[in-house]
Amino acid sequence: SQLEAQKGVSGFHDTQEELEKVSTVKSGLDEQKGKSLDEISDMVRKLNSTIVEKKTSLAPIIKELRPMRQKCQEVTSEYDERKAIYENLAANLESNMSKLEQ
Repeated sequence: SQLEAQKGVSGFHDTQEELEKVSTVKSGLDEQKGKSLDEISDMVRKLNSTIVEKKTSLAPIIKELRPMRQKCQEVTSEYDERKAIYENLAANLESNMSKLEQ
């Protein structure tokens, strides 16, 4: 405008309008970002709650499972030892039988 040109600030009005538009857009984006953060926070709370529920429900089962795992290890170890003894004896018997057959 002429007044702006006289005062040496030509384009001030246009710049001010553009700044107001940018401010409005930024305000809208900030609001969307706030909503998104709230939604994410809510989702995280729900997930944490679900995790706590699952841990609580699984705790007694896990407690029961630990001694069973130990027992399984012991039984497997004993089985492996006895299997090795059996295979050794079977090999000796096979060897003795083949000597007797000759």
